[in-house]
Amino acid sequence: METILEGHRREQHIPGLAFVVVEDDRIVYLKALGLRDLEHVRPVTADTVFPIGSCTKAFTSMALAVSQDRGALSLDDSPGATCRTSG
Repeated sequence: METILEGHRREQHIPGLAFVVVEDDRIVYLKALGLRDLEHVRPVTADTVFPIGSCTKAFTSMALAVSQDRGALSLDDSPGATCRTSG
């Protein structure tokens, strides 16, 4: 996984990144690659805070669309509605 991440990081000219895989509330893989500060050559760590701004809105939108595709909710549901489970 690290080789793939590092390859994409370099290919897309990303100075640094952190990647985590969580399963059942447990971290199963955590890797930090590259630099968080190019000028002072400071590496990314597991504690690096990335300024992602409004990017989380896109993540939330995608999660809602996937949930609708799986039948867990409808985009017409009220935000307070109880989610359905597909079985």
